[in-house]
Amino acid sequence: MNEDERYERARKQVQELKDFYIHLSIYIIFNAFAVFVGLSQGAGWWILALPVLWGIGLVAHAIDALPAATGWEERKIRELMAKEERKAKEDYFYEDKQS
Repeated sequence: MNEDERYERARKQVQELKDFYIHLSIYIIFNAFAVFVGLSQGAGWWILALPVLWGIGLVAHAIDALPAATGWEERKIRELMAKEERKAKEDYFYEDKQS
């Protein structure tokens, strides 16, 4: 991977993280307001359905955007690439011995 590709990949990760933080901020502000208004108007327990359901989507967004959640993918990719490289070397060595 060259320098430009690494930069572009890092830029995308930063943009995803920024988008998540914007989503989180909107979630907190909107739901705090909605719950406050709903409870002050005598709404029942159902007013909590909005933050709970939206929270499920927010958790899914966090899993996708946060580096800790995606770190395992990078490690697994590197692991599989190393495994393929070892296998290719072993196959080459074995074929060389057969000749």
